[in-house]
Amino acid sequence: MATVGVKSSRAIGLAAAGRGPVIGYFPLLSKSATELVVGEDDAHLDFRVTIQLRTDAANGRELVVGTVVHCHNRLGRIYLTMIAPFHRAIARANLEQAARAMKV
Repeated sequence: MATVGVKSSRAIGLAAAGRGPVIGYFPLLSKSATELVVGEDDAHLDFRVTIQLRTDAANGRELVVGTVVHCHNRLGRIYLTMIAPFHRAIARANLEQAARAMKV
């Protein structure tokens, strides 16, 4: 996708590391006690990922991930369509791994 101007995850991570903290290759945009927001803006699309830790009255914990993507043009929509199935699988696997780690 780099040949048509879509940034690679490595390029995003390297550029972000020069501006501040990153999680994986995602630039950290905001942080609180219960939520992290990461994301990046590109010529073709902007994306945000929110990772929230929720607790209930019984001190049960739940990890919630949400993504928002704003496509600027046709290339952004094509790219999003291509990666969506992989994105869902990766997000699910990462949540499962985090849930296992939270049980320890």
